[in-house]
Order: sequence, then C-alpha cells, then structure tokens
Amino acid sequence: MADRIRDLVRQLYQAHEKLKGQKGLSEQYLADKANAEQQNLLLRQDREEAWEETRAYKEELNKLYNELNALRGGQANLSDDHIVDRMRRLNQNLEKWVKSHYQDVNVTELASLLESDSGGPPLSASQRRAGIQSYLAHLINVYIFSPCHVGLADDPYGHFLSDLEGVVRQKCSGAELRSWKVANSVAIVAKTGDLREGLFTDIVNFVEGQFGIPPSDNGAARKRQLRDLLGRCADLKITLGQQKQCHVFCCSQIGAEYDPQAMTVMGGGEGQAGEKVRWSLWPAIVKLKREGGDVLEPELVWTTPIITLNKPEESA
Repeated sequence: MADRIRDLVRQLYQAHEKLKGQKGLSEQYLADKANAEQQNLLLRQDREEAWEETRAYKEELNKLYNELNALRGGQANLSDDHIVDRMRRLNQNLEKWVKSHYQDVNVTELASLLESDSGGPPLSASQRRAGIQSYLAHLINVYIFSPCHVGLADDPYGHFLSDLEGVVRQKCSGAELRSWKVANSVAIVAKTGDLREGLFTDIVNFVEGQFGIPPSDNGAARKRQLRDLLGRCADLKITLGQQKQCHVFCCSQIGAEYDPQAMTVMGGGEGQAGEKVRWSLWPAIVKLKREGGDVLEPELVWTTPIITLNKPEESA
C-alpha cells in the first residue's frame, strides 16, 4: 500500500511539473504571438507612412512639372493613342482592384444598390463584381471626369471658367489658347489641393460604407489602392484640361440603348441591336470637334441579353 501511495505521489508530482512546463510554453507562445502582432502593426504603420511620403513627393513633382510647363508654354499635345492607353490602364486598375478585394461579396448587401429594371439583382460572382465596378466607375465619372476642374465646383466657378475658355478659343490663336489653359490649370491645381484630397477621402469612405469591409482583407491596402487610383484619374483629367483640344467623358444610364458605335460589350449580352445597358463599367472618352466628336475609346458596358428582355412573364 505504501509503495502504491508513493507511486501515485510521484505521478502527481510529474504531472504537475509537466503542466507547469506546458503553462510556461503556452505563456511564451502568447508572448511571442503578441510580439509578432506588434511587429506586424509597426510594419504596416511604416508602410503607410512611406506610402504617404511617396505620394506627397510625387504630387510635389507633378506640381513643379506643371509650373515648368506653364513657363515653357506647355508640353506638346498628347496623341490620341496616348490618351487611349491611359484610359485603358485606369480601367484595368479598377477591374483588378475589384477582383482583388471583393471576391466574396454577399449578394444581399448589394441588391438594393445594384438592382436594375433591365436585369434584376446580380447573382453570379462576375455580375457582383461588374456591379461594384460600375458603381465605382459612376463615382469617378461624376466627381472626377465630369466636372470642368477636379476639386472645383462647377456652379459657379467651373462654368464661368468654361465660358471664359470659349471666348479665348474664339478670340485668340491656338498657341495663346494652349498657354492660357495650362496657366489656368496650374493655378487651379495649386489652389485646390486640399479640396481634391477631401474629395478622394469622401469617395473612399463612401465606398467602404456602401460595400462594407470583406473579411480576411487588408482594409488599409484596399483604401490606399483606391485612393491612388482616384489620384491617377484626376491626373488624367488635369492633363486633358491643359490640351488644346476639348475632351469629354460619357457614361450611360441603366436601361440605355446599346450603341455599337460608342460601346463595347464586356458581359451579359452579345452586342446585338436592342440590348439595354445594365451597367456602365467604364466611361467613353470623346474628343470634341466643331461638329460632333470622335470617340477615342468606347464605353465599356454590361448589357441585358435580348432573350431576357423578351422573356414572357409567368402567370401567378
């Protein structure tokens, strides 16, 4: 009996020592995990600070280049091919951003936002992504591409400057018009920097509020990348505002008739006559002329197939 008791005591002691060792390992693991999380947080903060410094540096360089171009009378006009290339790259960046950050979006969260009379709420993953891309393209077109000057209210300032440009275009030579547009653009950019930053922040926050934060996604990277995309869109708009020619962006409303001369179908239908626009994925860019204009890059659209439009309603 005594031997049995001693064995039990020894076993209890060994178990206790083992438990103490496991507890020590567990505490060390938790400490290491907390330290790793702290290091990751510091690394993310360093990356954010580096990105902000880089962005500010690039903006300062752009400002100096614009001022230098104004003093030199401006750069040569951009070619149509160069403008088209920049438009396509911006669209590709937007599409990549949506695919990277919104792979698994709950359809119920988007039904009220993306529902349309022409096609109903989106169902498939590709439709959901197309709906989100369309929503963002609409914001970019309304707040960056469409205004006369990014960050400057059209009413009354933008419209007044646009009317003034029309007078300069009529009364002055092409070289004088170009110099006026460049100098005018440089001055506006210099005075509206904070307004543009506020606009970009509002758009990013609005998108976050509308579509939520997908799980297992780096929210800081998502917002930073979108902010960078908005900045590049604004850069294109500002650059076009310094050109001798006038350029406008066109984005169709839901339910608009498909126009093969000004649109390219990216999904849904097959580009047949009679199809309706379900989503505008990226605006067209048009170079204005004295009579009409030339479509440099067609609008990218998602249409509703004819078979869906003509499908008879089921009886109740």
